[in-house]
Amino acid sequence: MHIIHAYKTLRTLGPTLFGRRLFHAFKLKSGLMKWLDASGPCGPVELQSHLMDEVTPARMLAERREGKVPFFFRASQLNEMRGVLRAMAPEEADRAIHAKVEALERGRVEFFSHWEADLGDPIQWQLNPIKKSTWPTDRHWSDYGLFNPDLGDVKLVWEASRFSQCYFLTRAFAFTGDERPLSLALRRMEEWIDANPAARGVQWNCGQETAFRLMAWCFTLNAAYATELLSVERFAKITASIYRQALRIERHIGFSQSLKNNHALSEAVGLYTAGLLFPEFDRAESWKRMGKRILVEHADKQIFEDGSFIQHSMNYHRVMLHDCIWAARLGRLHGDAFPERFVDRVRKASDFVFQMHDAQSGRVPNYGANDGALVLPLSSCDYLDYRPVIQSSHYLANGRLVLDDGPWNEELLWLFGAESLKGEISQAEPRSSEYDVGGYYTIRGKETWGMIRCHTYKERPGQADMLHFDLWWRGRNILRDSGTFQYYCPKPWIDYFKTTRAHNTIEVDGMNQMTKGPRFLWFDWTRSRFREHVLNDDDRTERWEGEHYGYVSRCGVTHRRVLDRNGDRVWVIRDELLGSGRHDAVLSWNLGDWPCVWDPDESRLSQETPVGMIRLTVSVEGCERHHAEVVRGLEDAESPQGWESLYYAEKKPIPVLRLAVSGTCPMRFVTHLELGGGHSA
Repeated sequence: MHIIHAYKTLRTLGPTLFGRRLFHAFKLKSGLMKWLDASGPCGPVELQSHLMDEVTPARMLAERREGKVPFFFRASQLNEMRGVLRAMAPEEADRAIHAKVEALERGRVEFFSHWEADLGDPIQWQLNPIKKSTWPTDRHWSDYGLFNPDLGDVKLVWEASRFSQCYFLTRAFAFTGDERPLSLALRRMEEWIDANPAARGVQWNCGQETAFRLMAWCFTLNAAYATELLSVERFAKITASIYRQALRIERHIGFSQSLKNNHALSEAVGLYTAGLLFPEFDRAESWKRMGKRILVEHADKQIFEDGSFIQHSMNYHRVMLHDCIWAARLGRLHGDAFPERFVDRVRKASDFVFQMHDAQSGRVPNYGANDGALVLPLSSCDYLDYRPVIQSSHYLANGRLVLDDGPWNEELLWLFGAESLKGEISQAEPRSSEYDVGGYYTIRGKETWGMIRCHTYKERPGQADMLHFDLWWRGRNILRDSGTFQYYCPKPWIDYFKTTRAHNTIEVDGMNQMTKGPRFLWFDWTRSRFREHVLNDDDRTERWEGEHYGYVSRCGVTHRRVLDRNGDRVWVIRDELLGSGRHDAVLSWNLGDWPCVWDPDESRLSQETPVGMIRLTVSVEGCERHHAEVVRGLEDAESPQGWESLYYAEKKPIPVLRLAVSGTCPMRFVTHLELGGGHSA
């Protein structure tokens, strides 16, 4: 079995990436990894030996207080920003900010931008708040297996150490003028340094986590330069840790480059940031050059020509954009502009997410891997709202705004200054669009729109979900993706959200569209063909057609899907299973968790949504038996059904309409969806 998996992994990754994985494994097994990390310990005392000639921490701090090292904002500007920030905020903002600061002082930390956990005061950085397990710190980070059933999901231990709270506490300081939030942020940094000795423990395991932490610390430090909170001794302690964390990224970034995902981008940004903001470091110039080179190189590889992203994930698309915005804006401030081809990729990636967003809610389909990452939480908008990154990425690439005024502009303010808020607004609206390289297509009316996936994988897929259809109406996600939940958890949840069954598509003979491999791997990647997309001149009607071949090699079945939009009220989805032989198949529609009534005699579901009534009718042709039902929150140990995860490590029940059939191909399913006929407040 191990030989078969190794062969399939080689075939999936290719010889170059597979070879890099083998070399990384050699470094781990041989002890080379530990030998590399044994050199260069750096605390406040050792920091001096890593600074340029005649530079001291005292001089470094003085120059930053004088504003000689450019950043997104100057500490002296925060008083001026306060009025703009308060104008953006709702009336109850003061009370909410003080309550959250008090919670953070007690050790209640927000996880994945949504739920809180008590980690104590001082913070227990190694605590898994769900499993109540504690990771040890007595070994080198390479000695820890990241998939340990006794310790649980490592992301639950990493999350607090990303220091997203730094952004909130800095924003709270700017909003209120009270230094207490900033003092807390600095204290937490020192606590982290004391609790996580260099290269020991799981917090040093991931270079991307290290980069996010480094960026957050730099953000808060820049605000603290104008206060007396930052003594020379405290500055030296934090700066020494930043040096050591950048050194960790540099030494092991080769592994992240082999992954061909956002880890390489984020780690490159971490190196570039350390090199730019601390030019006094002896390795600053090297880090700056290396970080910029890797970021540009991997942006070319990972952002497709049409602007879609290599990881087939909306949330990872946002991570990529935040990485690129941070680096490109910082580079401009330091007179180190990125090449035009890099900016052009960011421009295309920005346009992609603009076309994928719902203009009323700011949300995008909950599509692909969603690990809860929000690299730059610089507004009061919900985690699911993508308008902050849409606005700032569009401004970076085009010098103009693309959205009207709103709370999402706070991110723009922090990164580009108050002048950016006065920018010209492009008169643009999301439209029906085709992203053939990434395999994303949108179909848009005035009040309703949908996204359909049709892609032949050439890069590693995350979920078996081809021809998944996401439907939106009046700002509500009517037919939806079930999400991700967790990357590591007990069965059946570890696999369920990745499966074909958990998406709005068809499962044949109980199989996924691809063969599930270990961890994050899939084998036998799906191939697809986009057939046509026709928008009539009056924009009233629209048709899309495509098919995938994920079942062909295993059971000889092709799944073809045809979508018809008739105005803003009627959608018809026709699914055909082409081929021969007898098969069992299940069509699933994941619905919003609103009251619904199923009429088995008419095969019709009626659902009262917050914006009106919808009616969904299903029928089938060419089968001998069929059975339709609505399930919600089914916890069957082998085949759960009826669950959704909007935020990482959270799941909730939702109704799912399942139409199960048995018959001989060809078979045809027809779903008729009527939007309207009643309106709720």
